[in-house]
Amino acid sequence: MGNIVGVILCVMGAAITMVSQYQMGKSWRIGVDETEKTELVTHGLFTFSRNPIYFGMLIVGLGFVVLVPHAFMVICFILAYIGIDLQVRKIEEPHLVRVFGDEYVAYTDRTNRYIPWITRSERA
Repeated sequence: MGNIVGVILCVMGAAITMVSQYQMGKSWRIGVDETEKTELVTHGLFTFSRNPIYFGMLIVGLGFVVLVPHAFMVICFILAYIGIDLQVRKIEEPHLVRVFGDEYVAYTDRTNRYIPWITRSERA
């Protein structure tokens, strides 16, 4: 049963990640480039999560924890979450506030950082 759950989580997470990257269109980037101007993506999966790509990646990581239930995998998952969260909070969100200002702040008021179904919004 654990194998089935783990595979389902990995497939769902990978699908969320890929669909999110597709929905970003020309705005999809790796890292932050202060010289590039892109559009703020708030449609599709970005309606429910400000970071559905990272959310999908974390679901894949959780799937691996289920598939390989070992303390080392849990540690890897926790470290991945910490790394993603630091990237988002310290690099990406400040950049988005600088570039999009009030439009991004309004987006943070209505859309959660990662998990869509949590009702409390996390501000940048």
